[in-house]
Amino acid sequence: MSIGKKVDRTLKTLTGFLIIVGFLVFVSSSMGLLPRGGASYSLIIAKQGIIELIGIVILIILAKQVPYKLWQKYSVHFLVISIILTLLVFIPSIGLSVKGGTRWIDLGIFTFQPAELLKLAAVIFLSAHYARIRNGISDFVEG
Repeated sequence: MSIGKKVDRTLKTLTGFLIIVGFLVFVSSSMGLLPRGGASYSLIIAKQGIIELIGIVILIILAKQVPYKLWQKYSVHFLVISIILTLLVFIPSIGLSVKGGTRWIDLGIFTFQPAELLKLAAVIFLSAHYARIRNGISDFVEG
């Protein structure tokens, strides 16, 4: 890396493993889409592969360019924005209902599920919180 920092091999391995497992789970679950007219298994795999590659590129850019102290500084803001976005799905003109579930926001070219962003925000918030209290984390009352 150009920054001179080593990347944790375990974290990199686990991230890669989760990406591969997630892709395989999606591919196996997309078999249910095949009976629909015009759905091609190779098209479904290619589309998901492209989306995943875009995500990996974004992940690498964010990991290299955004210092972790910045994530820590804005973790509360990120969590609050994610909660607000998650609540927005319940507004009828904003939330998109599919098969009885209102979980998406329609952004035109794609739909967005704010609960996924909320999961990431919760992990970042908890990581920042535990980093702040790391000295008292072994204490039952503080940690």
